[in-house]
Amino acid sequence: FWHQMFDAGIIEHQQFSLCFSRELESSSKGTSAGAVTMGGVDTNLHKSPMVYADGHVASAMMHGVNIRKVYMMKSGQYDVTEVTQGTTVELDITTGQLNGGKVILDSGTTDTYFTRNIANAFKKAFKSEVGVNYNTNGMKLTDAQVEKLPSVVVQLNGYTGSTEILDPDAHPGLAGMLDPKHPNDVLVVIPPDHYFEYSTKGDTYHPRIYLTEPSGTVLGANFMA
Repeated sequence: FWHQMFDAGIIEHQQFSLCFSRELESSSKGTSAGAVTMGGVDTNLHKSPMVYADGHVASAMMHGVNIRKVYMMKSGQYDVTEVTQGTTVELDITTGQLNGGKVILDSGTTDTYFTRNIANAFKKAFKSEVGVNYNTNGMKLTDAQVEKLPSVVVQLNGYTGSTEILDPDAHPGLAGMLDPKHPNDVLVVIPPDHYFEYSTKGDTYHPRIYLTEPSGTVLGANFMA
């Protein structure tokens, strides 16, 4: 669609941007999911300056990225401004394992599907934080355990087209406070309410981050929201 808009001269640049929102309740009449901007970005929707990950074309037309590291945040930490070495636990997994196959951004996929290479390290860290086994079929959790549900932090390789070291205080979302060796890397925080859903039917909590992909990773809409 945006190709047609560019060809018709309606937009000047072959660009588009997504800004996701997350509503507390859904409606059969429709629920706002955010905004699509054709031809660039709408800075009226920004809460902080944009930061840039290094991207590439993957699988013909998909947007590919590279993951450098994955972390879990300690309980009570939910925002990218709170990401430091003292508030996170790095998962014991190599960059090669994280990027086996292709890593793609896919807004059309509701959930996030990590390579199964990450499963053991992810489950070990989760149990250490919450005290129960990670189970996508559902978990019985006490109120105290719900409070311990961790945010997941994904560190993406930063844009390599500039050698300027940006100030992480002025640019929330950069990795300078967490990984000084890669200060321009981009941090994406997935808080618990973006990847857990509660089922009244079974009184269980169901995570929507799956650790099952035989090859590659799909970073879906709950990663972007």
